Amino acid sequence: MLTFLWYFKILGRPDYLFKSKQDRYGGVTFVNIGKFFVSVEPGPSLDELDQYFEGLLKGVRVQPFNFPGTAYRHALQCRKKLMEILRTELEIQKQNGNESQARNDLMDGLMHMKDEEGKQLGDEEMFSESFG
Repeated sequence: MLTFLWYFKILGRPDYLFKSKQDRYGGVTFVNIGKFFVSVEPGPSLDELDQYFEGLLKGVRVQPFNFPGTAYRHALQCRKKLMEILRTELEIQKQNGNESQARNDLMDGLMHMKDEEGKQLGDEEMFSESFG
């Protein structure tokens, strides 16, 4: 105990002991989600996705009152912005064509998936499959 107090005095407060697991590992988890879903590397675009996704999750367990200033409305707006970003990513992947086969992510898999009748999924079906 005395050693810990001595380190505390010399080095200052060890923040890693006081942060929650979510704070320590949440960013790493979202980086992996970004890579596996749409092949987004860490940077400003992933940070923007993280903000919108966090806003979306805050509105999941609240009352569905669609009034300005409520968490539900904010979640709806974040979902709309997320869908716009994902639509642009989808268009970029469609334009690249053969180059997108090298990308091994969820969106690429959904682009190549076919339904029971042999038809490829449409854009709206892809988004409903991945984000409800």
